[in-house]
Amino acid sequence: MEWKGGGPPESADMAKIAEAMGVPPEVIFQDPDSHNTHQNAVNVRKILDAKNIKGPVLLVTSASHMPRSLGVFRRQGIEAIPAPTDFLVSQQELEELQGTWQARLLNILPDAYHLHKITQHLKEYIGGGVYRLRGWM
Repeated sequence: MEWKGGGPPESADMAKIAEAMGVPPEVIFQDPDSHNTHQNAVNVRKILDAKNIKGPVLLVTSASHMPRSLGVFRRQGIEAIPAPTDFLVSQQELEELQGTWQARLLNILPDAYHLHKITQHLKEYIGGGVYRLRGWM
């Protein structure tokens, strides 16, 4: 199934980055077949069982997606250590909130960037609810 234009699986890109950071290739296992978090957790469970890996795994995903991901992986019986990335607040944004009243006023006005971030968070809240209803978390 083609998802959002296809292309190489995200796992291949992440494996290259992990190797570039010094992770030995023999300890990197990829799941190029999943299309959502639930499928990913199910496939990772199969990989761990096939490789007889019992210990904890490092779960790397965006900070906003981590609660749902962690719940789904734990539901599959996977002991995962959360390693959130892609935090949505920068030091510059925090400093802007402490700037002049004009800067604070401009910061509360709606813009496309903040609408995008609200959409991402709504997706996670709705996704969490759907995953709970389906018994995936």
